[in-house]
Amino acid sequence: MMKVAVIGAGVMGSGIALCSIQAGYPTVLFDVNETALQRGMDYIQTQLNVAVSKGKTTQEKVDAALLLLSATPNRETLVADFIIEAVLEQLPIKRELFQFLETINSEKTLFATNTSSIPITQIAAAKARESITLPLPAALTAVAAAAEAGKEASKAMIAQFGRAKTLGEACLGFPDAGACSVVIMLNTMRDYANV
Repeated sequence: MMKVAVIGAGVMGSGIALCSIQAGYPTVLFDVNETALQRGMDYIQTQLNVAVSKGKTTQEKVDAALLLLSATPNRETLVADFIIEAVLEQLPIKRELFQFLETINSEKTLFATNTSSIPITQIAAAKARESITLPLPAALTAVAAAAEAGKEASKAMIAQFGRAKTLGEACLGFPDAGACSVVIMLNTMRDYANV
C-alpha cells in the first residue's frame, strides 16, 4: 500500500493528511514545531469527531482512519511513496526540503507541492534527479468545485481530463474542493504506481 508523508501541520497540511487517511492511505504528518504538530493532530481528531456527530461517518471508520495516521518532528524518517509539502511560501525553504527528501527517498517517490504562489518549475529545479514534482493543481480544484454544483456538471468537466471514472468516483460526494483535489491526486499516484 502506498505510504503518504505530509510536510507541514498547519491548516492545509493537516487537512491533506486527514483526506489521505480517509482515503485509506498510511500517512505520516511532519512539522518541525512540535506544538504545531500536536495542533494538527488535534485538528484531524476534531474533524473526524464532528463527522461522526453529524452522521457523515461511523466511529468504526474514524478508528480505522486514525490507525493509519502517525506524526513526527523528525524529518529523517520521512520516507514515503508520495510526499506532499505544505510548508511556508518561501522558495528557499521548499527547495531545501525537496533536496533533503530526495536524498532519503527512492527514485520512485513522487513529490507534490501545495504552493499557491511559487512557480512549480522553480521548486522542481532544486532537485538533483528527475523525479516527478507535481502541483496540487488548480485544474483539479476546479473539477472538485464542479462536483459541488452537481453530478452532471462534474462528470462533464471530469471527462475533459480523460479520466472520468477514476476522478468522478473520487470527486462525487466530497463537499470540499481542496479535499477532493487531494483524493484525486492520491488516486492518480496510486494508478501511476501500478503502471
